[in-house]
Amino acid sequence: GPEDLYFGLYRTPPILVYNMDAVAEEDAPHDWDDLLDERWRDQVLIRDPVASGTMRTIFGMILARSVADTGDTASGYEWLKRLDAQTKEYVHSPALLHQKMVRREGLVTMWELTDILFQRLRGAPLGYSFPTSGSPVIDDSIALVRGSPHAEVARAFIDWVGSREIQKLTAEK
Repeated sequence: GPEDLYFGLYRTPPILVYNMDAVAEEDAPHDWDDLLDERWRDQVLIRDPVASGTMRTIFGMILARSVADTGDTASGYEWLKRLDAQTKEYVHSPALLHQKMVRREGLVTMWELTDILFQRLRGAPLGYSFPTSGSPVIDDSIALVRGSPHAEVARAFIDWVGSREIQKLTAEK
């Protein structure tokens, strides 16, 4: 970042997610606009956007796309209104979102790739696709806050997590 005040550790794309036991891959959403299809009415689960940086990133992308296409946010807000009409529930936490998706309380959602890959390793029947029109990328960053009471330990952690060895491990696992 500017003046080396922070640095990015991981890059995570938001993706489209579906329950593979209930939705075939070819029938799953493959772009953001697919979520607005009538067949997904009351089947969309959304993580609470007030509490979720991932959802705010996606919603911000929708509004930015609107500005790029039309010069204002109106069509973006219309898109979000249509998504809201499709949404069965705004879920409080990522853990509940995953549980509800596995239990088929909703069949599709938008979430971030690393969480879904982790859930799949644990056996969750969650399929995903990268939206065909593109996706924003979330840069997860790290920094040492000035005046931290344990600055040396924090510095050691930052050095460790940013080391080639750990970056390679994270990329592979």
